[in-house]
Amino acid sequence: MLPNMLGDFIVKKFLKIASTAAIFLAATTANSAVFFVAHPDDAQLMMSGNLYSDIKGGYPTVVVVVTAGDDGNLMEADKFGKVAGRGYNSSNNPYYRTRLNAHEAAIANIANASRQNLPSEYFSSNIPAVEVVKIGNVKLYYLNLQDGQMENYRNTLPPSSEEIIDITGTNTYSLNSLRSLLGAIISRNNIGNPTVVANFPEYNLGFSKPGYNDNGEVALHGDHTDHTAVGKFVREALQGTYSCVYAAVYMGYGIQKTDKSLTSTQEDNQVGAYKVLHKTLEDQGNWSYNFFTHQHQVGAMDSFHQAFYGRQKWRADSGGGVCSFTQ
Repeated sequence: MLPNMLGDFIVKKFLKIASTAAIFLAATTANSAVFFVAHPDDAQLMMSGNLYSDIKGGYPTVVVVVTAGDDGNLMEADKFGKVAGRGYNSSNNPYYRTRLNAHEAAIANIANASRQNLPSEYFSSNIPAVEVVKIGNVKLYYLNLQDGQMENYRNTLPPSSEEIIDITGTNTYSLNSLRSLLGAIISRNNIGNPTVVANFPEYNLGFSKPGYNDNGEVALHGDHTDHTAVGKFVREALQGTYSCVYAAVYMGYGIQKTDKSLTSTQEDNQVGAYKVLHKTLEDQGNWSYNFFTHQHQVGAMDSFHQAFYGRQKWRADSGGGVCSFTQ
């Protein structure tokens, strides 16, 4: 269920420790996995090989989507209309909700199971109702923070500030409480599981390779800032109480410029799930903006997204051991 090789992008000074961690991970059967992503399609595009293996293997799998994927549209279905650089919805659906629906459809395709509504989960008086969905052996958490703001949240707010509000107006976060929430999701879903793997985006630009930036241009360290910020939040959350959790850290946009690493079967699975995701976006009226053609297009089936097919790059991070979560 776990990654079985280190990406060739690990820098030399970290090679020895990362290689040791990777060998241990490959030889260890984990009890469950938690995937943290910035946007509703990130897991299918950048972590698909391991995500598919975990779900199909029947392991308890958690996917935490940190932003709503609203593309600046907040709650309104078509606040910005056909503005260059922004997606929009043409069917009077909230843009972010359609992206979450598409994410669920892709997970359901992999798990071969139907969606179940679950009661929202309480974490604190400021975080009283985190949205939760279950599909087969997969539990999905939606934090619904504003797309495009994660790096701003992390770098500009003081740790004690209570100024991060999700786009539904339901939950309010400080930097500390967001980190605590990410850890609490791990422990709450892994009571009695001694071996847990957290999968999350690359937080260290030193490990990145040239890739596309947000304008669709090839640039050094061109990963989406939301990816990097979510990686930083998770990395910081995995300290102290959560240092027993193994960490697999995934390259983002940069993998589009690397050789394919998935098997033909894994790629077929990835493509199949992504086609379901795209079809849901198309059927429910979401249009994305194509930076290559400078035009809007229905759904999200373009050369940019197809460049992820067959690719997955990860590295083992520090930490890992036997967990004993009780709550």
